[in-house]
Amino acid sequence: MFKPFVECLSHYIMAIPILYPENRRIIIWDIIAILSKLYFLYLIPLELAWTNQSLMFNRYYTPTIIMLIILFFDFLIGLNTAYYNAGSLIIDRVDIFKH
Repeated sequence: MFKPFVECLSHYIMAIPILYPENRRIIIWDIIAILSKLYFLYLIPLELAWTNQSLMFNRYYTPTIIMLIILFFDFLIGLNTAYYNAGSLIIDRVDIFKH
């Protein structure tokens, strides 16, 4: 029953190209993703410290939503980006997903 759905989904997943970590666009994207992570690294402790004010979802609502979207896309890009393991490039999708 699920076999046609799984085959169709795997066909679409295999159509997405593998991204390589030395690509200039991936490096720029990683810098943007790091900035997003640093945003939350700074703001979450402030959110927890001052419980009477909601900083993330009241005062900084728009930047927080933008940073969450960046993190979501970073997750999706990470699932399609090859990585190095012991000096060899891993491009197998199953291994990338496990990593």
